[in-house]
Amino acid sequence: MPAGSAAKTSDPPRTWDWALVTGASSGIGRAIVERLAVEGVNVVLVARRAEKLAEVAATIQKQHKVQTEIIVADLAERSQRDAVEARLGAEHNAIDLLVNSAGGGLVGTLITHSVEQRNYETELNCVSVLRLCHAAAAAMTRRGRGTILNVASGLGYYPCPGAATYCASKAFVLNLSATLRYELGGTGVGVTVVSPGPTDTDAAALAGLDLTWIPRFLLTPTARVAEVAVTAAKRGRAVEQVNALNAALTLAHHVPARFSQPVLGRIFRRATRRVD
Repeated sequence: MPAGSAAKTSDPPRTWDWALVTGASSGIGRAIVERLAVEGVNVVLVARRAEKLAEVAATIQKQHKVQTEIIVADLAERSQRDAVEARLGAEHNAIDLLVNSAGGGLVGTLITHSVEQRNYETELNCVSVLRLCHAAAAAMTRRGRGTILNVASGLGYYPCPGAATYCASKAFVLNLSATLRYELGGTGVGVTVVSPGPTDTDAAALAGLDLTWIPRFLLTPTARVAEVAVTAAKRGRAVEQVNALNAALTLAHHVPARFSQPVLGRIFRRATRRVD
């Protein structure tokens, strides 16, 4: 299959024995874990909160009889990423699906928060994705099979006042995924990136965003994001939008920044309860 193209309809869907999912304790990451468990995939769960990981692991073990492992790690901390990278390279119960779902950010102008806080965002959203992709791709190409599924964002298509670091980091994920997919063409290793739009999770509140003014029908449930993401990865698709509305909105990145940025700026000011 040519690099960068969607799988042909005659191509068999990809299957996996073991997946490693970051951000597995809540939100999209947890929903992807649950979706994979339904399909009988064993899962290594990675996140910062040990008690939440244990809860998710116990639930899917009981309901779907899959095997689980837990790695407690803050992926923004370099020393804590080591165990995750090592697990991706292990041959026993080899990982054949990596899901990079962990991510986050803080809203406000770039200098609203300290450079240390902005560096944390970059380590989590960019550096950890880069390092885990590198570890997974190296191991998977040795075996001749595997899949990398990266979770980006619809905001990765825009230069957004009020979320500069987050949007830039998700653009990094989009471009890294596309390039890695091309470079791994013919190796048996696939790369898919999914770009959710507004999603019904607690991540926005943690970032300082108020989404209560957005109509509920515009917020995609995490289970739907997980279904779309896993299906796209199984079919070997390159880039997947969660729904038609999100796909249409991403087309607006063709609008010159001098027009789009004032609009985005107003949206983020409203979402952070700031007054023009």
